[in-house]
Amino acid sequence: MTTKTAPTTSLARRTLAAIDALFPLSLAETSWDNVGLLIEPFPADSAASIVPPPTTSTQQQLPTPQSPGRRRRHLVFLANDLSAPVLTEALALAPRYASSAIVAYHPPLFRPFKRMTPADPAQAVALRCAAAAVAVLSPHTAADAAWGGVNDWLARGVVGLSGGGDRGTVGFDELKEWASRSATVRAVTVAPAVKAGAVVGQEGAGAGRVVEMDAPVGLDEVVGRVKAWLGLEHVRVSLPFTAARLSDVTVRSVGICAGSGASVLAGLAGSVDVFLTGEMSHHEVLAAAAAGTAVVLCEHSNTERGYLAGVLRGKLEALMNGVVGGGNTGGDGDGGESGGVVEVVVSKVDRDPLFVV
Repeated sequence: MTTKTAPTTSLARRTLAAIDALFPLSLAETSWDNVGLLIEPFPADSAASIVPPPTTSTQQQLPTPQSPGRRRRHLVFLANDLSAPVLTEALALAPRYASSAIVAYHPPLFRPFKRMTPADPAQAVALRCAAAAVAVLSPHTAADAAWGGVNDWLARGVVGLSGGGDRGTVGFDELKEWASRSATVRAVTVAPAVKAGAVVGQEGAGAGRVVEMDAPVGLDEVVGRVKAWLGLEHVRVSLPFTAARLSDVTVRSVGICAGSGASVLAGLAGSVDVFLTGEMSHHEVLAAAAAGTAVVLCEHSNTERGYLAGVLRGKLEALMNGVVGGGNTGGDGDGGESGGVVEVVVSKVDRDPLFVV
């Protein structure tokens, strides 16, 4: 009598299930965004012949493809932007694992293309990942809209609540519970409105956030909190035309949108005291100032990247090793793509391309 084994699920599909559990992809701005599983390779074993072997300098440190250590470990690599240096970092780690997947907050494949050549940066990413049998996924605007996501993480910093841990660090479950149930946090939606009510646990979610402060504070205090939460030495600030200095602005409410937030926040000008986002155009900032709203700009990816290490890494690793996925997710198996421990690693190379000199 033969015993049937449970069907296995690739690391790519396990990661997709975990991402969708945390940030339902139906919340994404799908009219223009590109989220979900973007590159799904053949199973790692079938592509073994095209994965470059370890270099001589690291060969003795890395498990061989047949070793039990390699077969039991899988890599999920987190980055904000999958640039060429970040991809090189990820692919250098991949030979240590049975299979690998990259979760890039910004989708590296965004616009359609008719050919694939290494001369184009986005196409080069796709070619290199496919050749190395590495999956690529992106949550992008789903992670902005969902409760417990990037915008709630920013809101947490604005109100001055840490998580009891390091700068910018808070547990996902704690963050989601606080944001979704707080009387001082509400979501902002844009047309067409996100149909969050149809997603269990995401009722009222949306593309941005408005935070009502427990007590009025000065803009200088808000700026200090944001810089501390994000680990920044500098931010750019615009004042309302009626103010001459930070201390002239009293803050009772803050509109928040990670990344490039003008399209989400523009309708709030004059009704909130501050916009917090990564970037806005010159004329968008002028319009906010004319309406009486201050603007705090942190540069685009600085409003997003810290979430990966501060919130997502720990939750995603726990979820993939305990809840999501077929086969053995408990960490003591050694079979195929599905079995074994998933290790979630955050890029050390990824950074915003802009800096102040």
